[in-house]
Amino acid sequence: MRRRAVGRLRGGLATWLRGLLLFAALAGCGEVKPPPPPDEIVRRSLEAMAALPGFAFSITRSGGPAFIDAGETISFSRAEGIYSAPDSAQAAVRVVVPGLVAEISVIAIGDRYWETNLLTREWVEVPPDQAFNPAALFDAAHGLPAILLDDLRTVALAEADRPFELEEVPGVEFYLVVADLDTRDLHPLSFTLIGPEVARVQLYVEPGTFLLHRLTITEPAAPNEEPSVWEVDFWDFGETAEITPP
Repeated sequence: MRRRAVGRLRGGLATWLRGLLLFAALAGCGEVKPPPPPDEIVRRSLEAMAALPGFAFSITRSGGPAFIDAGETISFSRAEGIYSAPDSAQAAVRVVVPGLVAEISVIAIGDRYWETNLLTREWVEVPPDQAFNPAALFDAAHGLPAILLDDLRTVALAEADRPFELEEVPGVEFYLVVADLDTRDLHPLSFTLIGPEVARVQLYVEPGTFLLHRLTITEPAAPNEEPSVWEVDFWDFGETAEITPP
């Protein structure tokens, strides 16, 4: 009886030790790797975005006003649409005028651009450099991907005691890269809405794919005004749509 009990004890101990070793091996396999350097995260993210055939986007402004007319009566609020590489976009642009929130539709294809009249809702073709043109803004060679690659300064990974997440993308923990952005090149591309001062940016980059899900641009505040904050979200990565003239 005693020998059998000792044998069972030894057998149980051996099983427990094997289990402990297996757990340790599995834990070692699941060890979290440190993130790449922030400059590499930015580079790989912008390369991934530039290689996409298309995506959906939204641009939301909060804080200080961003006027799109010389009389400073029409202020940009939000745009949402689709981009198809290399040079086409379609979007609905929400603007604020005194006592009214209105929407303008825009279409950009190559060097041609159309938008709806704020009052009549009729389509009008205008020079592409005289309006807010999302196709130019997301152009891989000269738009946001190229500007962020060339004009970011003091690039670093944000530190926190919890993972960086986005409510719109549950279950994903992002790299959060923070940097200063010289917006002088972005200023004309954004129809002078953003810049030309140095702004603070945040890039939410998905590990593995290195896709950029959110870009936040915070401009310095003018005296007695709130800072303008631009939140640019991306989704439907790789999706395209046929964009045709109105």
